[in-house]
Amino acid sequence: MQYLAPRKPVRTIPLKSRSVRGFYTSTRWPRAIAHESNLERDFLILCDFDTSVRQLTEQPCKITYSSEGGKDRNYTPDFFLDVAAEVGPPQLVEIKFKSELDERADDYAERFSAARDYAKSRGWEFRVKTERDIRGTQLANAKFLLPYRRLPVDHGRSARWMRALATTGPCKVEAVLHDAWHKDDEERLRALTELWRLVAMGSISVDLETDRVGLQSLVWPNDR
Repeated sequence: MQYLAPRKPVRTIPLKSRSVRGFYTSTRWPRAIAHESNLERDFLILCDFDTSVRQLTEQPCKITYSSEGGKDRNYTPDFFLDVAAEVGPPQLVEIKFKSELDERADDYAERFSAARDYAKSRGWEFRVKTERDIRGTQLANAKFLLPYRRLPVDHGRSARWMRALATTGPCKVEAVLHDAWHKDDEERLRALTELWRLVAMGSISVDLETDRVGLQSLVWPNDR
């Protein structure tokens, strides 16, 4: 049986005094995505910079299961991710701090087991992610690049970057700056700003996972 990917939330995130409720907006998704913690927001930033994530829905489905005491209970995972086929199956994802998982392990065991069964029956996966999975080098790079998405296009410098990298292939940022903008420090700074905008928009690629992006990073055109 073919199951359709959830497109709209089934639950509205309540406004609680202890929650950090907000909305994350991206040009990649047709609407703002609600989140209820800073950790969830950070996960959304990672997904925004992950081109394999094709669709994302918060509070995507309600899972009903029987507790150990025989009572019917409902559980709503945090997110549904539709990812590129070569990466793997679609995912139901729960975001929790590691300390919370440890403190309430028994409480979460039943609902997570139900979520795994629910996902498996649809050909999906259920995953739990903590700050250890989310808050690393990749997130730091994504947060660095995020503001550059709001900058206007510098068409001249953008074209110059693309021409330079088309000639050299993967190359260190510092080397391209030296060769193409070697005479003027202010001009190199403006060129660097446009480079980070191109990286933030996905026109130029860089390894976001291994090291912090900078002058020693290898960059190359994204042949999408």
